[in-house]
Amino acid sequence: MQRTKPNSHYLMLFTLYTVLGYILSAVLRALTGIGIPSLIIPMLSATIITTQFIKNEKRVFEKEERLSILNMSLLIVILINSVFMLLAYFTGVFSQFSELFSDIGTSVIVASAVVGLLIYTLLQYLVLRLGYSTRFTKAAMKKYGIPPTQSAEAGFSSDGPEEQIKSENWGESPSDNSDSPAPAQSSWQPVNDDSWQPVNDGGAALTSGGNLAGGYTPGAERAPWLKWLLSFVLLATVAAAALWLISQTIVSDDLPADRPRFELPTGETKTEEAETPPKSADEQAWIDALEKDTLQGYREYLEAFPNGRYKEKAQEEINAYDNKAWENAERRNTIAGYEEYLANWPEGLHAPKAKERIAEMKAAIEAARKDAAERAAREARAWEVAEQGNSIQSYQDYLGQYPSGKNAPTAQERIARMQAEMAAAEASAIEEAAWSSAKSSNTVAGYETYLSSYPSGKYAPLAKAALEELKPSPGKTFRDCDVCPLMVTVPGGNANLGAGESEAGAKPNEKPQRPVIFGQPFSIGVTEVTFAQYEACVTAGGCTARPNDNGWGGGKRPVINVSWDDAQKYAGWLSSKTGKNYSLPSEAQWEYAARGGDTGLYAGGSKKALCAFANGAGTESGLGWANSECNDLSSDRTLPAGSLSGNKYGLKDMIGNVAEWTLDCNTLNLKDAPTDGSADLRGSCNQRSVRGGSWFSGPVDLRYSTRLMQRRGDSNDFTGFRVVRQ
Repeated sequence: MQRTKPNSHYLMLFTLYTVLGYILSAVLRALTGIGIPSLIIPMLSATIITTQFIKNEKRVFEKEERLSILNMSLLIVILINSVFMLLAYFTGVFSQFSELFSDIGTSVIVASAVVGLLIYTLLQYLVLRLGYSTRFTKAAMKKYGIPPTQSAEAGFSSDGPEEQIKSENWGESPSDNSDSPAPAQSSWQPVNDDSWQPVNDGGAALTSGGNLAGGYTPGAERAPWLKWLLSFVLLATVAAAALWLISQTIVSDDLPADRPRFELPTGETKTEEAETPPKSADEQAWIDALEKDTLQGYREYLEAFPNGRYKEKAQEEINAYDNKAWENAERRNTIAGYEEYLANWPEGLHAPKAKERIAEMKAAIEAARKDAAERAAREARAWEVAEQGNSIQSYQDYLGQYPSGKNAPTAQERIARMQAEMAAAEASAIEEAAWSSAKSSNTVAGYETYLSSYPSGKYAPLAKAALEELKPSPGKTFRDCDVCPLMVTVPGGNANLGAGESEAGAKPNEKPQRPVIFGQPFSIGVTEVTFAQYEACVTAGGCTARPNDNGWGGGKRPVINVSWDDAQKYAGWLSSKTGKNYSLPSEAQWEYAARGGDTGLYAGGSKKALCAFANGAGTESGLGWANSECNDLSSDRTLPAGSLSGNKYGLKDMIGNVAEWTLDCNTLNLKDAPTDGSADLRGSCNQRSVRGGSWFSGPVDLRYSTRLMQRRGDSNDFTGFRVVRQ
């Protein structure tokens, strides 16, 4: 029987499928973390080749054919694996492939040991033997008419030929007489056909009768090694290029920084750490240089890797330092400055120009030295003229000619004295009027205006004393304008903010409790901003929305039905009106001020004591969550601002009445929240935190640490705000 394809054809297909299998496995592992074990890929390739053989030859392998292609396939697999492992070990470019061989339980170094290679080769031989068996090709055998007696491991038996060609009359009686009765056993009989011969693929020459010269055995067929080797090199090159592309696009730096999180038994969370591919010495040196981000660091990189991958970037960074040094030298524009540049950059980009500047300056100095005597004489004569005139104009004329002359300080002093003497008489009446205006306004701005005009004036000590009285200090209340909120200054300090792990009713977004330090005092409104105070902003055009009072009455009641954006506009208007820095409080500022040094859950220390500090839902409200210890003074609406008791800092309505907008964005918890009192602007900033609970809140929502979230554009009748001034 004639073979249609030689061994080289099937070996080339085997090589192609195996390399592609490794590449696909590497891509799959890089994208999902799941890969195909390296031992399975050659077995799958062998199974595909067996199926191809059955399709082309209409039979299965004979024993010697199978052994020949099995041995050559094993050699190919060892070569491919060796190439990938060596590239991964020595270059790091194909580091993804080091994980392909993790299923044999050894690293590249261990795999290179004699025992490791023997074990790996034996395992690879066994899976290839299984792949070239007919265990997985029964469907192909059935499709192409191969009898089942030729399946399984027949090819590895020592008894006779492994496969036979099915005759054209398979299933019919071998007798030519159609009238003969069929035998009882199966009617198929293998046909002995000695006409089969291998394809002439560069091996032994065929005789004129079509037989191999000197006789043929299936194992004698050989692949054309030169063609096969060149094809393997080409395939390896294509594979290397594909893997290089993968290494440039599928790297760990492209993956998200956040890792999947899972719950530990204690309720804590842990971040899974991804393995980092090994870096080359060049790359690691460049990373070290970037971390140092110093001139010496980049120079050390170039010294270690003068032809390194990042030499151009390193040189760019060094040039930037060079240009910066030159800018400093030009800014100083002195001989010392340029000499200092040359000392640090003797071969710098601007070294020629620096030398040129030094030469020019030294020449100018020499010329100036020659003119010094003449200039000194001219200046002396000009000074004599100025002293003879002894007037502001005569001294100004002298300064116009010699602004840096020997007698310039004396001229300036005399001009100042004369101007002060002239102004003293004229300013007396004006100063009296300025002082009267400052006293009548009794504001910081008024006294500062007086002092800016008369820093050493007659009433300067009184103005400074008045300013000290008006300046915010812990415990002091003040207003920056007649329509501004009453403010009180809270002292700096530190406190543990947020809910403790065992705090009753605490939600996950209120934890963990963390220490917060306030390095400076700040001022905060004694009460929430009222309708009357907000109306002043609307009248002045600083606020656009005129909120509805729900029929409860405006005036001194806290303003409601205002969004976070409305509150921001009000704070901006206050800042522009007073010249001070007003804003909404951060969550940390709000809780620090609300607690006033208290470490408990509620204002006053208990649900019953809470009634004196907070307008919340009491028994009269009829709400299921109401505080049963309180008789509700206003069961369905707000109270006028400041109706209840204040805390240690003099702040009122921090808890209850209306919930209060803060600057902070919506976060799932307080982990990694700022500890300096600033706002946490991470998370979803389309939603903002409100604190303190409101007139219909129960005890759970009237705790110091309660956090609720609302969309920044929403408004309702239970949310208002107060302001802080830095």
